[in-house]
Amino acid sequence: MAFRDLIATIFTQSPVNSGFSLVPNNEGIRFVCEPALFRQVQSEEGSPLALHQYVHLTMLAEEGLAEPIANGFFMESSVAVQLNDEVHNLLDLPGRFHGTFQVRVSGLANQEKFSVQAIPVLPGGDAAPHFRLRGPLIQLSDSEAYLLRAHEYDALVSLESHRQLPPEQCDEVANLRLIAQLQHCKNEGMDINLSHFNTLQVQDIQRVKLAVEELQNGSLLLLPDYGDTVDLDMVKTRLWQLGDEDSVGSLRVGNSMLVLDEKCVEATREILGNQYIQPEQVRAFLNNPSAFLNGALVDLDEGFSCRVLGATEFTPLYDVDTVSSGIDWFVNLAGDESILACSHLPEIICNKKELHQFRDQLETALQAGKTEVEYKGRRIDVTDPHAVDGVLESVEEALAQTKGTEDLQPTYAEEEVDSKRGHTVLDIYDNNIDVEFGDVDAVAAAQRNHEIDWSAYKLQPYAYQETGIRWILGLAAHTHNLEVEDLGKYGALLADDMGLGKTFMSLAAIKEYFDQGMSHNDKDRPVLVVAPLSLLETWKDEVDKVFVQHHQPFADILTLQADADLPKFRLGGAETRQANSSDLATLRYSLKVGKSYFNDRLDIPRRLVLTTYGTLRDYQFSLARVDWSIIIFDEAQNLKNPDTLTARAAKGLKARFKLIATGTPVENSLRDFWSLMDTAVPAYLGPYQKFKETYIEPINNAAEEKRAEVRLGLGTTLRKKVGPLMLRRNKEDELEGLPRKHIFSGTETTADSQAKNFASRMTFLPLLQCPMSEEQQTAYAMVIGQVTRGEIPSLAGLHQLRDVSLHPGLLNGGVLPMPQNEAEARETIARSGKLENTLALLQDVRERKEKVIIFCINRRLQAFLAIACKRVFGVEVSVINGDTKAIGKRKEVATRKSILKKFAARRGFGVVVMSPIAAGTGLTVVAANNVIHLERHWNPAKEAQATDRVYRIGQTRDVKIYLPILVDPRRVLVSFDENLNRLLQKKTALKDAVVTPEKVKEEELASGLFGAVAESVPKRPLH
Repeated sequence: MAFRDLIATIFTQSPVNSGFSLVPNNEGIRFVCEPALFRQVQSEEGSPLALHQYVHLTMLAEEGLAEPIANGFFMESSVAVQLNDEVHNLLDLPGRFHGTFQVRVSGLANQEKFSVQAIPVLPGGDAAPHFRLRGPLIQLSDSEAYLLRAHEYDALVSLESHRQLPPEQCDEVANLRLIAQLQHCKNEGMDINLSHFNTLQVQDIQRVKLAVEELQNGSLLLLPDYGDTVDLDMVKTRLWQLGDEDSVGSLRVGNSMLVLDEKCVEATREILGNQYIQPEQVRAFLNNPSAFLNGALVDLDEGFSCRVLGATEFTPLYDVDTVSSGIDWFVNLAGDESILACSHLPEIICNKKELHQFRDQLETALQAGKTEVEYKGRRIDVTDPHAVDGVLESVEEALAQTKGTEDLQPTYAEEEVDSKRGHTVLDIYDNNIDVEFGDVDAVAAAQRNHEIDWSAYKLQPYAYQETGIRWILGLAAHTHNLEVEDLGKYGALLADDMGLGKTFMSLAAIKEYFDQGMSHNDKDRPVLVVAPLSLLETWKDEVDKVFVQHHQPFADILTLQADADLPKFRLGGAETRQANSSDLATLRYSLKVGKSYFNDRLDIPRRLVLTTYGTLRDYQFSLARVDWSIIIFDEAQNLKNPDTLTARAAKGLKARFKLIATGTPVENSLRDFWSLMDTAVPAYLGPYQKFKETYIEPINNAAEEKRAEVRLGLGTTLRKKVGPLMLRRNKEDELEGLPRKHIFSGTETTADSQAKNFASRMTFLPLLQCPMSEEQQTAYAMVIGQVTRGEIPSLAGLHQLRDVSLHPGLLNGGVLPMPQNEAEARETIARSGKLENTLALLQDVRERKEKVIIFCINRRLQAFLAIACKRVFGVEVSVINGDTKAIGKRKEVATRKSILKKFAARRGFGVVVMSPIAAGTGLTVVAANNVIHLERHWNPAKEAQATDRVYRIGQTRDVKIYLPILVDPRRVLVSFDENLNRLLQKKTALKDAVVTPEKVKEEELASGLFGAVAESVPKRPLH
């Protein structure tokens, strides 16, 4: 049954067509309904189906992924094809196309009459040659349409664009580019038969590099280099294929056909026109190649840090350190050790093609009623499709992070070992086994006597902020006139809690550093800030907020992103995608860096360059050649894993001083901390293997009951070792400028002695102890019984218990009815003890005329809360979710600002529903001083980040944090909430200056819930 039929059937007797209609066009999909119905849903009235869809479309519009239009919303095709499965189903979009594509080719690629037709073939084998492309949909007949995946959509659009070319433009170059695009889509995972082109690999050349060969007589031979997959010797014999009059052209080299646009042809002729450098000119050429060649085509002045050895194929170097829980999560409760839980999929699926292959096999298995899928020699448990979808969505998001910044601009965070072999990256001294680069004596004599003229600042610092600014200056003061071999050796770690003003302190330190440089006769250099996408606008705005006009230290500010200033400086695509090379002189540089570009270059003195971790990763060779003054890594936990392309790029950058800024210097293990310090102050903590032996292995090898104590002791020792190179202040110190924070919990006592210290900072609030409803008790016992009997795997049971703890109606992907009035809202709320007590808490906040954030991850519950609060309290409720997924028009930063500005401007009581994931970075919500963690994040660091949206500089009222806990009123069952709360307290109790909380592992929670089910599960079903 389709989603709209399900809602119409369960919640009302409304006709199926009472919701939004889907109207595809060439640009995307319009979601529209009758004007009268649209006016109703805008007032949170109307049919439940239309109201449900309206809420989710509004949420997408708030994320910049949809656009309001008359009587509905518009979504671009490029957005629709990338929606995750949950949103896809909630909007009742057509199902994905699960067939294949056959190709029919007519003519030869060098002929005008060349054409390619892709023919969809359904899983049963039926071909559909007369399909139509309607925006993101493939229409096979009047009644049969499917939603395409991104690579399928790209391929069909390319085919249609080629078909519409006028005859005079349908030349060999256009034909070859079509083949190249189809081959690219196939590599991305599209199931398309391109056997016609098996013997021909087409490469669309974006940039011509320079290859230099030294001849026997001492002269140099210059040749165009089209990449390391193209044989240079063979290129020498094929250059005659370019005609003298060709403005665009192609070269056949072995089994590859190279496509050269006008610029590449011009670059090739420029090189061939100056092909020989005589012996007496060699030195002059190497010193100043732009005197011989167009500077836009070649620049041999690499200018890398001494840490950079060259270029190499990316391979992981550092072994992963994990602490075993003593439980093999991947053995199901039925005892079959050969079946893996679906949570193992991230380790099995390595690329997008494999992801789509698995999804196809999953679909086939589910249609056949199977409970497992065999893939890559492994048997995967798929008993719970909802849990599998959640894991696959995480895999898809992780793989999406490898896209280049030309296409997507994600908030980049590589948390796992990068499995993408074949990338070309900076080859650096890795400090893995031995210290090869750095300065173990990196702490210079502090210079605290620098005079600061605070009249140049609009903001006056708090005392602790001035301490931070002078701390940075003291460590950086000696770096103004460093020798080349010392660049990249010095830095520090600013690890203050979020909300204490790290951005302000960093900007002020930069200005004062420049002022110091004038007295040292140091020349001006550019500054680089690397931050998540959602923070780039914040950094730009902060410059205007911090400095008085005419006193800001920067020549100009630019944002090095595809939708901003990147196109002005870009010469080619992502540098890591080029074929592997170990020769820096032949690498393709994709940014205008160096004096040969004059005023068009990126590295203008005193320029502030703002960019993301994804752009740093993709353009690491160009950015590593810039002589930076100071580099600041904001939210630097993005560099916590040394085995990522981004961390490698960061370590290879050349700077006088690197400042690592993060409130969470350790998220998972002490390896995180070593990686950050090896970026800022390489060698200070010694080689990784020695560090691991000293700090990590003792934790791993400790007995379970002693591990927390060992971890805390080693963390304290490490903090003393780091000494003045790290500055960390937390808000629990009640620093100047911040009000008090009160934490209220639904648990009266804490049994775990390790958590008592943390629990002592909490206040028990009876209202937050939420008794299960009878429906919740029944559903809860049913799930535990299914796990115990081996009917479902424990992971699936874990996720089902999480849903039941929120509301029993969410079980198995259920959707809560959209209430038409206050009575219906209260009726649905009463089915959940947690929601009922939360409603009472909201009433208390309302009586105080204060504002509140409700943190919740489940999108279905988010939508219900938005409408239910409207019905009960008569307030407009916005929802902010997602992790700043930068697809479509990327309006999310400005849109979220406008949402929160409107929220802050509203007088009195107000509610905003927010995902703790979306709240990770870039959002300040000091208009609210109440936080309800309705659905808690399993990582206490993420939960703290969410809380810090309100508890930060600018907050003027005491902050109240509420932790509702669902409990079994009969005390027969230990609830999901109680187990999660116990584990979170245990993790948070370990926090000190270095060691921050660990994430709760699913096996730990499963052990607490299912480990003693014999004692906790009643013999008879509960009623």
